[in-house]
Parts: sequence; structure tokens; C-alpha cells
Amino acid sequence: MTINTDSNTIRHSTTNNSGDLLVNNGSKFDRKARGAANQVFAMNGTGTDTTWIDQSTITGGGSSGSIPLPTVGSVIQGAWYGTGAALGTGVWGSFLTNTSNVTPAQISDGSGRMGLRYNFTVDDDRGGFKTNALHFFRMNDPELWVRYKYDPLSAAHSSSNNYRLTIGFTNDLSSLYDSDESQTLATKSAFMWYKDLLDTSIQVNRNDGDATQDKDGVVSLTQTDSSIHTVRLFGDSTNNRFGISVDGATATYFTTEIPGSATRLGCIVQFENEGGDDRSFELYGAYFKCKVI
Repeated sequence: MTINTDSNTIRHSTTNNSGDLLVNNGSKFDRKARGAANQVFAMNGTGTDTTWIDQSTITGGGSSGSIPLPTVGSVIQGAWYGTGAALGTGVWGSFLTNTSNVTPAQISDGSGRMGLRYNFTVDDDRGGFKTNALHFFRMNDPELWVRYKYDPLSAAHSSSNNYRLTIGFTNDLSSLYDSDESQTLATKSAFMWYKDLLDTSIQVNRNDGDATQDKDGVVSLTQTDSSIHTVRLFGDSTNNRFGISVDGATATYFTTEIPGSATRLGCIVQFENEGGDDRSFELYGAYFKCKVI
């Protein structure tokens, strides 16, 4: 039998309204009356039936609404919009630490882009933020998006490798990630979009906590790249892996030398200068989410 939905061949025997749904009630499919204004369709608190709830009660890990705790299966979220060096929203509200030792400025180049600009002029100038504590696992399918731009102030400096970039997940939030060595992630559990002092490209750097970090250039950008980029790093608990995508490209996955499923992690987004070169970084936004289990 063919049912042509565009012919309105399926109707309730007595009442039909725009927005009504066809839902199984346990014994048959029947009409589920549409909800009230600004309500959304969801499972009830026992997971046994569907219901309509007020949109205002859904907090997603934020600081408002009438649901005090996230429920199993829900997704908590946090964001950084550049309104302040360490001002976050949602689960990141009052949960970010400013790692900057310079005062960032609002972007005012007429582009309309929101965010902060960090101008570096001396050795070890630093800009960025990190979470106040470790608070999630790979099992929570964490996801971090960061949009940024590297901007050498002088063309003479654009070929210099004297800067560091650290974006991603780590089990060590006490480190400044400013070591002049090539094994900055040694003994740490981390999965990062990363450039160390001696690197000539930005690439994936990862470790499972042993004495040797693993750098992988299968996804990479040259150190002189001054375009705007969006990097997405995420955990995949189903397949026991971490993944990365740059600028919306197909994700690349890693299953070895990555944090264990039960290793507690936090987030860091940081840029750092080395030597006396003048350079800047612009940070336009960051977004985090993970599931509650």
C-alpha cells in the first residue's frame, strides 16, 4: 500500500490541527495534540512517553531555567564569545581562567568579527584561557570548536617559528605549556591542535600519559598561515578514538597515544610568543559540549 502524505490521506477521526503528531501510544498510532506556544517535544522524566515542555526550562548546562541538574543523555554546553578574557556562558560560566599576561583588545578592524586580539611584543607574552578544573572524560564525547587567526605584525617575522599554539584537551591544567623542549606533552594525557617552539607547522599532538608525545602531520597548517581557521577536536566513545577537523574538512581519527576513556580532562586555548618578534593572535570564539552519562 502506498500512502501519499501530500494528499492528506491520514487523518484523525474527529480532531486535526496543524502541528499535531502521529505517535505510538503503546498499542497503536494515534494523534498527539500539538503543544502550546514556545513548547518543545521531548521524552518525559521516566523515559516512558513523549510530552511537550516549555522551552524556557531547557538549560543545556546554563545558569537559568527550572531544571537544576542535567539529566542522563542530555548535552551540556559552554561558549566563549570574546566579551572578556575569561567570560564564558553555559557550563563555562564562572569556570574559565585567564592565562593571558597581556591585556587583549576588542577587534576593531571594521570586519564585523567579534572577539579579542592579543598583541605580543616580548618573550613569553601569552593570551588565552583554560577551564578551572578537569571535569569530563572521553566517555562524555567532549567536543571543542575554536575559531582563530595568526597575524604576524611584520612581514619580516612571518617565517619565524618562535610561537606556540595550544588548543585542545589535557589532564594537566597546571602547566603553562611554555617549555622550550620538543616533548612538552611528555607524561601528559592530551589531544591537541598544537605547535611547539621548534615545530614548523601546526599539527595534531597527542599522548596517553607516557614519556613520549606523538606528533602527526596528516592534518596540519604551515606556521606562517595567517588565514582564519576553525578547528574542531572531539572524543568518540563508541569507537574509542579522538578526531579532528579543520575548516569543516572530513574528520581524521586517532586510536593510539590518546587519553584513556577514564582519564579526566579539561580544555585549554592558548597562544604564546617566543623571543622579541611582534605578532598577534585573534580569537573569535570557542564552543564546548559533552554528554551526560
